[in-house]
Amino acid sequence: MDHHTNKHKGFTLTEVLVGLLIASLFMATSMQAFVASTSFKARARQISEANNWVQDDLENVKTLSLDVQQVPYTQAELLQAVSASQNTLIVKGVNSGLRARDANYNALAPADQMKYGGDALIIGSDSNDNIIQAITTDSTTTPPRTLITLVNNLQTTQLQGSDVHVIARCRPQNASASGFAAYLKATLETRPVAGNTNTATPNIGTRTILGKAFTLTRRTTIKNLTPFQVLELAYRVTDNSGQTIATANTEVVPNAFFRCP
Repeated sequence: MDHHTNKHKGFTLTEVLVGLLIASLFMATSMQAFVASTSFKARARQISEANNWVQDDLENVKTLSLDVQQVPYTQAELLQAVSASQNTLIVKGVNSGLRARDANYNALAPADQMKYGGDALIIGSDSNDNIIQAITTDSTTTPPRTLITLVNNLQTTQLQGSDVHVIARCRPQNASASGFAAYLKATLETRPVAGNTNTATPNIGTRTILGKAFTLTRRTTIKNLTPFQVLELAYRVTDNSGQTIATANTEVVPNAFFRCP
């Protein structure tokens, strides 16, 4: 009787099935890892693009804050000397940001008088409360000039070249006053966030990143702390499910403030 074992015996059906199961589990795990890796890479790129989006807008805001010509009325200088007891002066440039007293000022309610009372000016070393009564601009001259009539007369003679500043913008009394931070905030209300052209919603922009829609929200707040010239900026980027993928918070001080006396 032959008792030799067959050395060429194959795998059993059970062994084949176990092998297939192990291979399937390995392939499934590998596919899950591949999908997760791809998803993570896509999310990382979306986050990177969102941060770049925020940075683009922030750079635009910083440029705007540095360009004093973009903030309505920073300062001017007298083109001609003004003697004491005079109430008219000529300043260099066409300063369209200046506000004259309302023609019906005396008939206005006290609250409206504060709003439409006209800008008060610092003129050289004169300490008087120099309120603007009327403004006439002339851009045909070289250099262009603005003729300002004051409610009051100057108390002291001011030389040609003396600086002229708006008191309210250099020295706001609170965060809601017309300081340079307030003017920068108002200017941004007309400048849509980066990539947005809808002036109706300037602080909200939308963008598609890797086929998915995202929303950038910009919030501006004047810091409620003396000298009320700091504009706080808060950015948030969310996806269409409302999940936040990028945020940024910073502060900007308009360059015009540093030119105040």
